[in-house]
Order: sequence, then C-alpha cells, then structure tokens
Amino acid sequence: MKTEVFGTALIAIIAGMYLGLVKIATMIAIALVIIGYAGKSKKTKSKEKKPSQNTAEETVLHPVVYEDAGEPPNLYPEDGSIKIYPDGKEEKLTAQDMAKSTEAITKATVKGIKKLID
Repeated sequence: MKTEVFGTALIAIIAGMYLGLVKIATMIAIALVIIGYAGKSKKTKSKEKKPSQNTAEETVLHPVVYEDAGEPPNLYPEDGSIKIYPDGKEEKLTAQDMAKSTEAITKATVKGIKKLID
C-alpha cells in the first residue's frame, strides 16, 4: 500500500475523532485502504524472451538533403486586382450608381477645399 493512502486514512481517523464523527472517519479510512489495495497491479511474467543486450545492432544514420524549390507561386494575379462580389454575382453599373459616386466625390472635394481655405 502506498504511503499517501495510509497517511490520508490516518488523517481521516484523527479528524473524525477530533470532530466526534468516529464512524464516518472510520468508514472513509477503510474505503481509502480498499482503494489503495485495489489500485495495485500485479506484475505477470511474460513467456516471451526478451532479446539480450549483447546482440545490439549498429544504427546507421543517413543525412537528409533538402533542395531549394525556388520562389513559391503567386496566389494572386500579377496586377493585384481581385474582384469581390458579396452576393456571389456581378452587379451591373447603373446611372443611379454613377450619380451616387459622383455625389460622394464632389462632397469629399468640397470638404477638402473648405479645410484648405479655413
């Protein structure tokens, strides 16, 4: 039995006597002792003979050679343009979209000019 299990059982008994719970402390101690004995594993002898240490084979190490494959391939187009369609399809340009973009550009230009003047 391990020393930890025996020590835990002894502490449980002493604490039980101090608190006046001798029956409960004794049951805990007995349970810990049973767990300690149940946790032991029996060693069985295997019928197979293990190879003796005298017949050690020599290990041959082979070097690993890495070749440089060059630059990795480009994942994106050379010009760097990528088209993204949020809904999965291309939207046609309409006159209304052109008017909105012209309005946004005009507002940004006016704000920039006002900041320069002030």
